[in-house]
Amino acid sequence: QPPRTDRKTAESRVVVPAGGAEPFEVLAATEFLQASFPGATRLVPSIGLTERGAALLTGASGEGKSIFAANLAVAWTGIDLPIGQAIPAVRPLRVMLFQVEDAPGIVQERLRMVLGSSPVPVGLFIFKRDEPMRFSGARGKPNAWALERLEATLRRHGPIDIVIFDPLVYLHEAEENSSSEM
Repeated sequence: QPPRTDRKTAESRVVVPAGGAEPFEVLAATEFLQASFPGATRLVPSIGLTERGAALLTGASGEGKSIFAANLAVAWTGIDLPIGQAIPAVRPLRVMLFQVEDAPGIVQERLRMVLGSSPVPVGLFIFKRDEPMRFSGARGKPNAWALERLEATLRRHGPIDIVIFDPLVYLHEAEENSSSEM
């Protein structure tokens, strides 16, 4: 049983269960910096994006997040775009792009604009939005059916290095200002 904080006293103190608790492993900074830990595989070092990591692109509606995400998706597959020089991947990546706000025709136009005369990247996979996709429902409750479909999709087209979901608001029904729901 984890320790509880007793909030009834003027000073906050930790209540340790009977029999004591096992302490967390803490190292002095000198020991920590000399220790050897396995590193994470960095896919996009300039923004700290690692294997199994996450990054969040935020901004007001209409500020260009979707076109930016499409540019990153294309560039990270190895296509030479200016954004790929500014935010480079360590190698050509396999990218799956879920642009769920817009109809497939709009996403298609956007990708054609991003590609220009460049070849179509072999490692880019695009979600064809025929139906709404919600990974969580009200109060942040996971939508098991949608998550299973996502896993099946990734297995079918895998290995996928990066999945880009655009925009987050269309993928859930949770209250975004509630940390417990998100």
